[in-house]
Amino acid sequence: MGEKHPLILNGKVLAESGPDPSRGGGPDIEEKKFKRKLEEAREHLLPQLYQLKNKVKTMSIDDRLDNIYFKISYPHQFLAKSYQVSSIYRDSKIEVVGSCTWIDEEGEEGRSDFLRGSEKSIDLLGNYISDTSVQIQKKEIRRMEEISLLSPLINYDSEDDEECLYELSFYSVTDIDELLEKFESKLGIDSKSYNVLKADEDVIFIVVRLSKDELRRIESFNPLRASYSVNNREFISASFSQESTRNNYKYNKIETEELKKLPWIGLIDGGVAKNTEFFSTVNQLHESSAPSSQKYIEHGTSVASVLLYGDLEESGNLELSPAFRIQSIRALPSDLDVEFNLITVDKLIKEVVPRYPNIKVWNLSIGPQGPILDEVVSSLTRLLDQISYENDVIFVIAAGNTGLDSGISKRIQIPGDSVNNLTVSAYYVNDEDKLLTTDYSSIGPGREGAKLKPDLVDHGGLLPKDPIHTISSYSYLLNKVDGTSFAAPHIARKLGFILDQYPELNVWQARALLEHSLALKITSDRDISLEGKGEFNRGEEQLFLSNEDEIRILYSGKISAKGYVLLPIPLPDNTEARVATITWTLVTKTKVNPNHTDRYTEYGIEDDFYPNSEKYMFRESNKTKTIDLSREEDREQVEALVQSGYRKASYPIKENPKYLDEGQRRRTLLKWDTTKTQRVNKLISSLNKPFIRLHGLSRSEARDRIEYALVVTVKYKNDTNIYNNVMNKYPILQSITLQNNSVQRV
Repeated sequence: MGEKHPLILNGKVLAESGPDPSRGGGPDIEEKKFKRKLEEAREHLLPQLYQLKNKVKTMSIDDRLDNIYFKISYPHQFLAKSYQVSSIYRDSKIEVVGSCTWIDEEGEEGRSDFLRGSEKSIDLLGNYISDTSVQIQKKEIRRMEEISLLSPLINYDSEDDEECLYELSFYSVTDIDELLEKFESKLGIDSKSYNVLKADEDVIFIVVRLSKDELRRIESFNPLRASYSVNNREFISASFSQESTRNNYKYNKIETEELKKLPWIGLIDGGVAKNTEFFSTVNQLHESSAPSSQKYIEHGTSVASVLLYGDLEESGNLELSPAFRIQSIRALPSDLDVEFNLITVDKLIKEVVPRYPNIKVWNLSIGPQGPILDEVVSSLTRLLDQISYENDVIFVIAAGNTGLDSGISKRIQIPGDSVNNLTVSAYYVNDEDKLLTTDYSSIGPGREGAKLKPDLVDHGGLLPKDPIHTISSYSYLLNKVDGTSFAAPHIARKLGFILDQYPELNVWQARALLEHSLALKITSDRDISLEGKGEFNRGEEQLFLSNEDEIRILYSGKISAKGYVLLPIPLPDNTEARVATITWTLVTKTKVNPNHTDRYTEYGIEDDFYPNSEKYMFRESNKTKTIDLSREEDREQVEALVQSGYRKASYPIKENPKYLDEGQRRRTLLKWDTTKTQRVNKLISSLNKPFIRLHGLSRSEARDRIEYALVVTVKYKNDTNIYNNVMNKYPILQSITLQNNSVQRV
């Protein structure tokens, strides 16, 4: 392999604002999508509305609040934001408090609005469906498919009637006291028996221990959205060998001044043993009010060992120097209070993390025992996404160890569905030194907004054949462990090094470079939901160096919602190569809408590739002409075409110009996902000032500024001059200065 080329860091200097494109279609576009005429729609909906009203009248007073929670569902033709119903809701005094998607019999994705309104509001809705003179409301009625009462998603933890710990998620309420009073009445408990968390928009979470019979008692409670198990993950029994081995490593004490130079990294776990010098660089920040548990401290200590020292060997006897200073939050409880209380953890994280802006990477190898659910977002997931967005930090999250379970239990565990953060599964090394994803690793997919989960895979080991060796809380012993708990800190450690050595990068740029390096190695035979996207095993070289016949460029900036940005791709003038491979990865920083699981990510960015900036479509009615303005014979046709009524498109012809509906864009192009990659192979002769067009998207009408990072790799096969030729042609571009001392440490 020849000379490697450093990353071009400032691709943003080439960026240009793009014009708003002219809109196609016409007034009959929506008409073609309707399943029913207006009168047919009324005949279809009114019986459902009457049935809803009858159910409300027969509901027990204990099962409802003053407001009623119900849903209206829409078929897949009306997924796009432009079809969101509002006028008839507003006039009926009905509020949207959530939404989710559902799959119809043909496998198409529809949407349901979760609604809150009084009985009078439901009567008003019926009146408008029966007889409205407002044209937009007539269209809204024709979009509707189903009206029904909402019922909660109940996820039982076990078949027997033993008490289990559950998190209950409720819809937004106007009177919290009314909700809690009814909740206590239904279960016959008092306020000391549960914990409450009030989230944004008056959404309520309750953590409570319930038997199966008690859970059945609240199945009919109308404001309840979902229940899901949050019992503690079986960390120790699943991941610790009964066998330990002697620790022959020695601690290399660091002088105070050198210690102050070590970078910081964050750890949220069961606490860390401070009675040994191996963990002298750990500072216990905040902790649960419950006394600590030795077994959970052992877990946290082993995770800290990986953060500080990486992979150790059973026969190792070297002097170890810590790589970081750790700020540790003890979130796991004691032996007496064995509940993984999400309310406590949420409050700890929300209170502590923003206080330490110098810490950009936090490792989270703990979480509740329970798979992510598409229909509801846990309090912990929403909190991590919110904190990441507001504080520009990244959480590295263990995917979970339920891959050998059956059914939905195999899926990545809460909060592995976090869209602004990284989820890590585990590999082990087999007898032939091959890296294989462990069967115990919880699997994807993730939720809408981050469907390609887990993000990546690292060494989590497999007992007994390939244990991870960690320093024990008893310094003379090494623990033998396995699990995604110990894969995650490998990634956190590597990211921590990168962000320390390259302070000019923020976490979103670092994530884009990491995700891009994984995408370059992905082939069609890799099942991402089972195996993750790949390994981060070559440190800064993997992120910052491209092959001898490649260039890699980082673009970053902000784009307005509804705005357009053009990112020209710098190419050399001369080459003997015939084919170009262009791969790009886009990471978007986003707010989240946790009550709307179908639109959980507030922001998205559409990315389209334009191979020839001078090749345009001219259109007149249903007739089209393709004109390449770089060719003289084509330019001569333009005036005649314009005089004949043809209009030039706002943009050149893009790659894959085929129309895709909203569902296809979400599934195929990952329209609203926070990270996505595309790759094209093009004849170099077909490229003429190519560019990528970004289109900023917001679920609301606000023109917010959306932060993004995009990485492009261009490969001209066997053209080893591509980098020098590009840098000579574009002297404004600058490459990153490599900090070689971080190569060995990662």
